[in-house]
Amino acid sequence: MAFAAALFLLPLASGYCQQKPGEQHSFECTFDGQSEPDINVPDSWVTDESFHLSLQVRSQVPLGFKNETECQQKEIAALVGYRGNYVSLYTHGQYSMGECGLAGKGAVLFCLKGATPAPRIEISLEVESNHPAGIRVDGQILPAQKWKRNFTMTFGGSWGRNAFHIFTIPDKSSIDLWRLNMDARRKTSIFESNASVPTNTVFLIHESSPCVSGIMEGGGCFDPEFVETCVKSVPISFASDKRDRMKVAMYLTFQDTAALTLSKGSRPALQPGKWLVFIACGNSFLDRCPETTVHVESFQQSNLNWRLTSGVLVVVLGMLGVLFMVNAIYWFAYFVLYRISDPGRETHKEQLWPVLVGSCSRAHMTGLRDLAMLVARPLPFFATLLSLMLGVFLATTAQFVLTHYGLMVKSGNRDVCFYNERCYYPGVNSDLPWNNIISNLAYFVAGAHVICQAFFAETRCRTFSKRAMQKLFAIMDADGNGQPMGYLNREKWHGLFFKADLNRSGRVSRVEWKEAYGTRSAFDFIDRNGNGMLDISEWDDAFDRLDEENHGSVSADDMIRVALGPRQIDLRAFFALGVAFVAEGVGSMCYHLCPSVETFQFDTCFMIPIANVFTLVLLDWDLSPRPDTVTALKYIIYVLIPLWLIIFIGTWYDIGVFATSFWIYWLYALLVIVWSVLVDVTGIRRIFQAPGRCGVVAKRTLQIVLLLSVVVAFFVPDVRVRYLSGTANFFLEISILVMIVIVSRQIYEEDLRFLTCELREMGARIIKNTHGSLMVAVAVMAMICFTNKVVIVEPGTPPAVSREDNQDCVFSIFDLHDLWHFLSATALALFAMLLLDVRVNSWARKMGIEVLFERPMFDDDSSDDSSASASFIDEESIRSLSPCS
Repeated sequence: MAFAAALFLLPLASGYCQQKPGEQHSFECTFDGQSEPDINVPDSWVTDESFHLSLQVRSQVPLGFKNETECQQKEIAALVGYRGNYVSLYTHGQYSMGECGLAGKGAVLFCLKGATPAPRIEISLEVESNHPAGIRVDGQILPAQKWKRNFTMTFGGSWGRNAFHIFTIPDKSSIDLWRLNMDARRKTSIFESNASVPTNTVFLIHESSPCVSGIMEGGGCFDPEFVETCVKSVPISFASDKRDRMKVAMYLTFQDTAALTLSKGSRPALQPGKWLVFIACGNSFLDRCPETTVHVESFQQSNLNWRLTSGVLVVVLGMLGVLFMVNAIYWFAYFVLYRISDPGRETHKEQLWPVLVGSCSRAHMTGLRDLAMLVARPLPFFATLLSLMLGVFLATTAQFVLTHYGLMVKSGNRDVCFYNERCYYPGVNSDLPWNNIISNLAYFVAGAHVICQAFFAETRCRTFSKRAMQKLFAIMDADGNGQPMGYLNREKWHGLFFKADLNRSGRVSRVEWKEAYGTRSAFDFIDRNGNGMLDISEWDDAFDRLDEENHGSVSADDMIRVALGPRQIDLRAFFALGVAFVAEGVGSMCYHLCPSVETFQFDTCFMIPIANVFTLVLLDWDLSPRPDTVTALKYIIYVLIPLWLIIFIGTWYDIGVFATSFWIYWLYALLVIVWSVLVDVTGIRRIFQAPGRCGVVAKRTLQIVLLLSVVVAFFVPDVRVRYLSGTANFFLEISILVMIVIVSRQIYEEDLRFLTCELREMGARIIKNTHGSLMVAVAVMAMICFTNKVVIVEPGTPPAVSREDNQDCVFSIFDLHDLWHFLSATALALFAMLLLDVRVNSWARKMGIEVLFERPMFDDDSSDDSSASASFIDEESIRSLSPCS
């Protein structure tokens, strides 16, 4: 053909090339296998800076080979050269074996014309074969997409295993982030299982990278193998040279969806110029690679500092606003109930408001001074010891996580950390996931709220008790003319008893006491046996207890110090709970620096203590046979530290690091079970304060369930890994189970068993516990966000599969998991508030204070010898006291 001869210049007598009839920009050539032809294509066939070169190189097997096995063994290798750059079709190209008699290689190459124009597109071929045969080349010049921000990339099938595209980032200082969102669509059967879905790798490379700069400047065809090998050849070290740093490309694996985010702190850093997007199909040449089209959306984002600042304000102020609203609802509930209980009163500052955070007074300043002294001279209780563990945690764990994160940044491998790439907001000058870090500030606010509420409740109860005792002393300390004497001697003390003993029986009932003095005050701390009667010996014993210094008299200060000292409300466990919330915020921040199976254990390090401390906040420490500081030390030494070590070792077994150490694992499992038995027997017995047959059955059942769970989880490791999401999740789940069972029992014993079926009391309970219903609603929303995963971090789940669950942001810079942080912190704060309410009301009952809209266990006025609930502060006393001023 004359036209073909004009197009292609080939060595004489070695073969020929011609344009394929009916196909634009297509050609076919045949030549001797020993030839090295140059194929020259007119420049008019390529109208843009880049083009696709589709080649199929085939070797024709001599007809004498009829045996199929011999036919399969015939191979060829081919090199394609353009502008001095050669690409091998042997290792990366599509391998195709058709009818017996043909063996071939093929690929679709992405080529650049280069900055220097040429009159022809000159393509060189070098072909080698392990048998004598002729060579046939089928080629086509395909136009590439223009360098747009939004584009599609096709690979797999007849397109080969790779795809390239170039886009340009403009030189604008206002650009803080550049995002690429990718969605892949494959031509596969709808019956194909997920296991057969290939894993693809996407690379994002700047034009200055030594791996692509030669072709970007001088032109040529990209060699996929060379590019991938080059960008992955960066030494995994924190001391790499400048050339190695320039090689770094940002890359990750994916199946159907993926996203990449460039920032000024990422590596490679966001900078203007040309960027190459390179996708490789499969992990090896043997992996199947169906035809796939990837739609890429590329866009910029600005005002990053404002986005992050507004995120901080949303979390902190939003959390404070929610908690303020709950406190306002709580205050309004008590305000309404006190109005209903006594509509004639104009002021309601005298009642005991259990949990409300109120205004500060002189008593609060005194409490702050005492708290500062405790901080300066800490005691070994839960709050102090958890603070110590938090310091140790930061000194060790943070280094591990930061090293993990640093290796990801240095290498550019985004598979190291399991981020939600579709909602990833780094800093302006750092590649930290600031949106995930900021959302954990909710735990700090929740911890501060619990500590403030515990402090205000403790101060209010102590002030309330002090004023009640002062009023009690004022009633008792009066001469015949009603003038106070300032002290009570033994004679006066006896006179008080005989004045109340109206029937001269030597015993005084609560009804007689009220008839004599107009109040039931003084009964609880004097009637120590709780029989509702006082005799002269009990009365004398009470005087001796109050007169500690043997002055022969009792003053108001003596009554306050001795009578109430040992019985003051103890809310130290709630302070520890606040510290645990803050520690969880720190642990979660460390985990979200680089989420992975290896680092998930650090997120649970303080989730478990939160569940443990929740089981302790309603305990009555006065019932303990040993000092509470000893109990706290035992918890840290024998429970928390061993548990952290167990989780640490178990995590490495879960991900297969110690898979070869068979006998060591069974030794480890045996030690875990022995430890669990000891903790199960001694720990549960200590914290499960459940009297009665029902309580004993519940305790034994809980112990058996826990022990069986540990035995199954560690003797059958697949159960722990596949169904319980690993060691860390397993111990978190059983800690939550223990918390639910024990706290439910405690709430019943300390609060619900005093509830009667009277409509008036039940209605008041509902109004008082409105914040409890809000807690349930928030907890349900939090669990919805938690179960709707944005990333899967479980043993055995590869990054590409985990990334399929990535989701876009749902509010501002936050995704569903960030909302889980906010809502779970809110639910924890409200749950702590509910338990604090129970604890204060329980203390009030034990002190004889009548709880609002709650009927006493015994009605004093029903009979003269009723064994009523001891009450040294009655309703009339309550109304004359002001705990808030």
